[in-house]
Amino acid sequence: MPRTWALKGDRQSLPSLLMVSRELAAIINRDYATETAGREYLDHLTTLTRTS
Repeated sequence: MPRTWALKGDRQSLPSLLMVSRELAAIINRDYATETAGREYLDHLTTLTRTS
């Protein structure tokens, strides 16, 4: 998913990116949770959160 490039890699800023991403996740979960791209983003964010 090209829109998630900022969340990939070994970055020192990953914790702050995850914090901001949670705000976006709340909106996606509210408005787009049934859309494929929305679900993929939320799943990817969950995976990143578990590994950081």
